[in-house]
Amino acid sequence: MLVAFLTIVAALFMALVSVGAAPSGAPTCAFHCPGLDAYGFSVGVHYTTNGTIFCSYPDQVGADPNDYFCLYDELTGEITVDNDENMCISPAPQICARKKRFNIVDFIRRRKASPSPEPQAPSSSVPRVMKKRAASYKKRVADLIGVAI
Repeated sequence: MLVAFLTIVAALFMALVSVGAAPSGAPTCAFHCPGLDAYGFSVGVHYTTNGTIFCSYPDQVGADPNDYFCLYDELTGEITVDNDENMCISPAPQICARKKRFNIVDFIRRRKASPSPEPQAPSSSVPRVMKKRAASYKKRVADLIGVAI
């Protein structure tokens, strides 16, 4: 019974260690609002809701975000509504970011492979404070016994 329990615990531990150390490697991609529309106006209010990306391109500061906007499909990046006088950029740009978990094995391997800095020799084996103490001690001893240093 104890052997079976220890075997299961060891198997679970090994499974967790091997899963935790493996990098995911799968890129995460999503469509986003273009930074500028075809007129050159910067994106204003923008958000994603219910599978639709809303991108507003106001022509002046404080303008209503519903005056000039583009709606994109979140999955394909294609325009679904162009309320920007046909100046929406099609398709929406896709940005991919690679997420990678920290891998201790790779970290240690890279650390060992990188050249280590040359150790610097100390300027003296005796720190400066100790030199002053030693000098004052020698002077006191010399004064006590009457010998000049």
